Amino acid sequence: MKIPATKTLALIFTVLLLALFACEKADPNANLELDIEQLARDLYENGKFVDQLERLDDAAVPYAYNLGSPVKAVVYAGSAATPEEIIVAEYENEESASAGYDKIKTRLADQRKTFDNYNAEYRPLLDDPLFVKLGKYVIYCVSNDTNAAKAVFDQYTKG
Repeated sequence: MKIPATKTLALIFTVLLLALFACEKADPNANLELDIEQLARDLYENGKFVDQLERLDDAAVPYAYNLGSPVKAVVYAGSAATPEEIIVAEYENEESASAGYDKIKTRLADQRKTFDNYNAEYRPLLDDPLFVKLGKYVIYCVSNDTNAAKAVFDQYTKG
């Protein structure tokens, strides 16, 4: 029995499509669970900051920061004399974390404009902050030593 060419092509296409989906890798961070309280505290305690940062009350965070709609966010902020701050936010899912990442990205751009003229000596702190979206989490830390902040963060992501 001879199979018609159109059916053969359809079968080949289906097999290739199935192979493509089988090779698609799942996001390794999809099931990641972070203790955002501890991560923020470790960034605060082990990071290097010019300004004295204080933990914001959880109830004040939505009024002071546009983070989208996090399930929870831990924020340490200073006097605003420097752009230094820590934001560790957990979202319901990766999509809402992406939206939150975009909100913080806008904040970073606004901070860069502000510190171009205001206390410009601290503007370089905004050039390379710790700023990542990892699964349903967004981590943002502007500090006097980005490498120190990244070293703290790396302890949470290298298991």
